Amino acid sequence: MLPQKQNKLLFRIVFFGLFLFFSYQYSNAFTDEVKQELTNLQNPVQRIERLEHLTDSLYGVNLSQAKKYTQLALQIAEESEQFDLIGRANLLAGTTWIELTNYDSAAYYLNLALSDFKEYISPVFQAEIIFNQAKIQLNKKNYAEAYAGYFEALRIWENQNYELGVAKAKVGIGEVYSYEKDFTEAIKYTNQAIPVFEKNNHKALLAMAYMEIAYNYLFLGDYDGALLEVNKALSELDGVNKPIYLAKLYNARGNIYKHTDKYDEALKDYQQNLKFCKLAGSLRGEMVSTANIGHALLLKKDYESALPYTLKAIKIMEDTDDRVNLWENYMHLSDIYAGIGDHEKATQYVWAYSEEVERLFEEKYKRMGMEIEEKYETGKREATIVLQKEKIDQQNTIQLLGAGILGLLALLGALLFYFLRKSQKNSQALKIKNDENELLLKEIHHRVKNNLEMVSSLLMLQSAKTKDSAAREVMNESHRRVQSMGIIHQKLYQGENLASIEMVDYFKNLSENILDAFDAHDKVEIEYEMNELELDVDTAVPIGLIVNELLNNALKYAFPNNSKGKIKLSLKEENTNGLILSVEDNGIGMNENEEAKGTGFGRQLVQLLTTQLQGTMQSDYNNGTSLTFQLEKAYVS
Repeated sequence: MLPQKQNKLLFRIVFFGLFLFFSYQYSNAFTDEVKQELTNLQNPVQRIERLEHLTDSLYGVNLSQAKKYTQLALQIAEESEQFDLIGRANLLAGTTWIELTNYDSAAYYLNLALSDFKEYISPVFQAEIIFNQAKIQLNKKNYAEAYAGYFEALRIWENQNYELGVAKAKVGIGEVYSYEKDFTEAIKYTNQAIPVFEKNNHKALLAMAYMEIAYNYLFLGDYDGALLEVNKALSELDGVNKPIYLAKLYNARGNIYKHTDKYDEALKDYQQNLKFCKLAGSLRGEMVSTANIGHALLLKKDYESALPYTLKAIKIMEDTDDRVNLWENYMHLSDIYAGIGDHEKATQYVWAYSEEVERLFEEKYKRMGMEIEEKYETGKREATIVLQKEKIDQQNTIQLLGAGILGLLALLGALLFYFLRKSQKNSQALKIKNDENELLLKEIHHRVKNNLEMVSSLLMLQSAKTKDSAAREVMNESHRRVQSMGIIHQKLYQGENLASIEMVDYFKNLSENILDAFDAHDKVEIEYEMNELELDVDTAVPIGLIVNELLNNALKYAFPNNSKGKIKLSLKEENTNGLILSVEDNGIGMNENEEAKGTGFGRQLVQLLTTQLQGTMQSDYNNGTSLTFQLEKAYVS
């Protein structure tokens, strides 16, 4: 193992040699006192420890300077060829790059520290690496991974009796609960950390803990409690030179004022936030504060003043590819242009908003799908291993029995008893593993459903606030599409079969929701001409979206002037791998010219989904509208 480490070290020494000439160029930015101190410290361990302390003291003050100290620490560690120091320097780099919000670089250094140098650094430092990896996952909205990482760090720090680390991990767990909307549990965990921060006189961590509690009170609607907590946080940092932390606190208080319609007070705090972010050189902080100023001005209906701030925030987001809140700012920009009277640009950014929301949803849905597949494959592999082990044990037992016939017949009963117990244990282990996988799949479907509900709620909220009728209809249609997928995952986690969904029951739920949306229960009847049929999620989702689009179109256009009518839904098996889907209504229908003009998003979506299922579509408009699809299915239970 050691030669491999040395080879890696040689590579890194060559790499860092590229900036060896520049390393002490950093010293001209260091104070004379720091330069003298580092010169006097000949031991690389002492130099790394001093740089760790200096870098930590600069978090929230001067991230550019912290980055320079970190780069110097990496160089010193590489030159020392001491694996424990290289691991610590990589941990320092990961922590610094998190503060710089460069999460890919941070992940690289942390993974390097944990994979290559784990055996050389103490458990306390290992837990620090895991804690920071969890922080990256939280910032990337991967809550399950963040939760697992924080609890792993908590376990190690508890075993090492490192109370400050335990407190930090509990704040992290609280943040995950907050993102998952369990605000009471978030407050409980964060409160457990406060006595430790007070005992260690760690003002920055204490202030951030108060801020987290303030946000949870805000989400619970307790604005007085939220304001009390954030003011406690500001008092802790009174006179402390921590611009980034002060920026976060002013931003938090500005958000509270904004939620209570105190826009002038919010704007003052957002301006303070912007000032401190510029002072500390935090581009992401500038982006957040600029976006918030634009939003507060929008809420004041000062559209002309809001426009440059929101445009600047969006430019930073697009230039840095920091897209977490880009959809929200597209929405704000659309509202601003609508307020100014530029309806063309307002519509342009409604579409940008809609596309960004769909991109985020598709990205999350794809990630969840990959997680499901990965967990399923892992469970399947583990189950196979158990079965193979059982088979090997059986073979070994048979061989032992064969040998025992020659002279060890007395042991036959004992061997049979051993075989029976071993088989029972393996079967039990396999059952437990299958139960665990089933629970895991249910939890994943539950989380997908919750995420879809969150997207659906956001769309409905914005729809209610949007004055432009065309934009509002776009968002309502997107809401219904998301809802149709959410029903599938709800059925999957509530049902007995986690791999497939019963389509009659699903169509009934979907139809009821659409009839509710159009308030059409009294005028339109929906019939289901089909037997029970179970399909896997990969087939059910596109079919559900097709039916959703067709039902929406029928209720919008087929029965004008509150006329009554009937819609028939049918889904049948054609052959081993084929399906026939039919949606018919007895409405007014359309002529061929009107059909040819159908190039809207809904029609394009139906064509795309039909192609995805390797199908064809036929239409008939003689008596109302009749659409028939020949589709292929992936699996039927």
